Amino acid sequence: KPPDDTDEVHRVLLNIMDELHVVTRSRRTMRCVVIPTLSLNALAAADLRGSAVIGITEGLLSRLSRPQLESVLAHEAHHILSGDCLESTIAASIFGAYAAAFEHMEMKAPDGRSSSGLLFPARILLQLGNLLNMFISREREYRADAASVRMTRNPVALAETLARDLLGTGQNA
Repeated sequence: KPPDDTDEVHRVLLNIMDELHVVTRSRRTMRCVVIPTLSLNALAAADLRGSAVIGITEGLLSRLSRPQLESVLAHEAHHILSGDCLESTIAASIFGAYAAAFEHMEMKAPDGRSSSGLLFPARILLQLGNLLNMFISREREYRADAASVRMTRNPVALAETLARDLLGTGQNA
């Protein structure tokens, strides 16, 4: 849901989003939405028409300091500005469709025999694609972290947020 401008925490979020538009020179309009859950998470999404949104959970909003929120939002903004989130969405859709098709075909052939022997090369390619995507995703996360530090000029806030994740007090932010 859109941030509630009568809520003080949501006003901080809106203020940070305004600052991000200044820092990025408004190269792309990014809306912000609040996800009503206590989990700690944030995400970026974009579509082919150029619409972009950053989603942040109520849990993350309520538990992080303002500088930490800035670092998380800058990280997500970089995913939008670099095109990472659009590419990831397309890749996940393509691999997901193939994975679902292979799973359906693998269940049973019409004559009752298993067709897994026929699909073995396809399964290998799918697994290699998933492995490659994992490495690419990790590299994108590192670049988004570096961009967050450049935008906010506050590496400590990002480090605190990441440490919070590593210590098990939150999920991926």
